[in-house]
Amino acid sequence: MIDLTSKLILSIKVLYTNVENLYDGDLMDATYRLRMFRDQAKRFHQIYLERTNLPRKKDES
Repeated sequence: MIDLTSKLILSIKVLYTNVENLYDGDLMDATYRLRMFRDQAKRFHQIYLERTNLPRKKDES
């Protein structure tokens, strides 16, 4: 679980950098990286659900 937490913290730091890029005018790069962050957050959530054996929502497949 510690490994997952450290990856999440790193991802939050990357998200902060991407928000800074938005202010710098690098919209395409920031948008791409924010989408990557969203996908990574979904994967982390899936791993968390699998490790904790929590029930899934009915709309997830």
